Amino acid sequence: MRRWFLMTLITFVIPTHDAWACGEDGEGGCGGELIPALRVGSCTVPTCSDPPDTAPATSQFLRVAQMANGPLTLNNGNVLPVGCYAAKRKKQNYYLAITADALITPGNPPDTTSAFRRFIGRNGLDDWSDAGLVSGISVSNFSWMTGFLCPDPHFEGPTSSNMTMFFSAGVDTADTTHAPGLVVMRATSTDDGASWTVDPDPVIEGDGTYCPYMPSYVEFNGRHLLAVAWICVNAGVHPEIHVYESTNGIDNWFPIATAVMQGDCTLGDWDDGAVNRPRMIVDPTGSKILMFFSGYPWDGTAYEGTGAITRKWASLGVAVSANGCDWAVATDPILSPSDTPYWDVNTTIIPSLTYTNDAKTRLRVYYIGRGSGHDGAPAAAETTFASLTLPECPSTTPCWTELERAPSVADVEPSDLGRARITASPNPTTGNVTIGVDLSRVRTSGPTDVAIFDVTGRAVRTLWEGSSPSAPAHLVWDGRESSGRRVSAGNYLVRVRVAGEIVGTHLITHIR
Repeated sequence: MRRWFLMTLITFVIPTHDAWACGEDGEGGCGGELIPALRVGSCTVPTCSDPPDTAPATSQFLRVAQMANGPLTLNNGNVLPVGCYAAKRKKQNYYLAITADALITPGNPPDTTSAFRRFIGRNGLDDWSDAGLVSGISVSNFSWMTGFLCPDPHFEGPTSSNMTMFFSAGVDTADTTHAPGLVVMRATSTDDGASWTVDPDPVIEGDGTYCPYMPSYVEFNGRHLLAVAWICVNAGVHPEIHVYESTNGIDNWFPIATAVMQGDCTLGDWDDGAVNRPRMIVDPTGSKILMFFSGYPWDGTAYEGTGAITRKWASLGVAVSANGCDWAVATDPILSPSDTPYWDVNTTIIPSLTYTNDAKTRLRVYYIGRGSGHDGAPAAAETTFASLTLPECPSTTPCWTELERAPSVADVEPSDLGRARITASPNPTTGNVTIGVDLSRVRTSGPTDVAIFDVTGRAVRTLWEGSSPSAPAHLVWDGRESSGRRVSAGNYLVRVRVAGEIVGTHLITHIR
């Protein structure tokens, strides 16, 4: 079981934790000096000289009978198209799958063929019918967008046609209004996903070096939670999975935890190379959240020789939380590649979770399997929920947002007056950091201040005070307190207030 302390939970970009033990020890292998696993700017990752040669044998899910000889198929016998997809059960005899019709690469020119395609099935296995492309989600509607992928659709209930979907979208390199790489978007539907209305603005953006990827949403005890993997803009590195919370499930998403991080390379873990592609589901009792994710070991030999990011086996892991803030990660995978059938002998990735009966006693995971003769094919495995062996939930502590609302800590709950767009570069920083402040979306004016706080809520420094119309677009913080003393390494919060109301916050990680 992995137990993260508060400082780990609130690390936004680069954690410094004992689990990050794979560094450069003079031999190009594992061990040696404890250093952050990611290098700022270049997104270099650690390499391991002795990666696993075979996939882990552990698996708590069984391939269903229809998967004995091949992957998921359409009712005409063709294989369900590969892509970053999700499949969900609405009710008995009604399953819906949505997949990206054309995968996109962040930073490429706009791809007008990028689209989501819908499939409907009675058993969700071997009888899918092609329901055509969805409408309302188009690159042409967004001047800055290159395409989209990795949908996470949700029904409001077994008798409702209303749906909500979060998905990833690519940002054009020529665009200057959004952070590069990928963003997370939100859309709604009233006709079982045939047509969608997309919110105009991203719900989560990157910081210029890392970007959010493959969102997963759950409503848990009246709370709205969203998990995303953070990947390197330049190298595709997947270092960790963050969890966000929103009061309305629509906007103002705020980070509350780092749920899953890369494993310790010195142990040869199956997830030491990357963790990504989270998907969450609430357990049948409503008392805890399960998060499935993809885990990879690095192929150290190939990586060290070429600089290319290559991986060997990939499996699905699981993490459990009772509050969305504290997460326990299982030591072993929950679903690993299998020798039979032949099409998923190398990799099982991109989980999608759904219960297959109203009592929620059976849990199905959809995934992409890769193996001999197949670059990838959609598949499914099932288990009874009672048979799962899950890590024990860690002891619960208040979420970061709850701590921030404590009397001794700065209140960071965004105002209803609108959101300020705040950026920071470079972030993390070892010295000066340029803070961008855009108040164009704030629906009021008045006295304004931009201030820095540490994670305990202590005021560190006020960078600027004045009237909102004259607020500068950029401010420089030199990493010093108001007394002139340099701050210690750690996380700091930029807070912007207009007319006495907080309209935006942003985290800065200061390293030495």
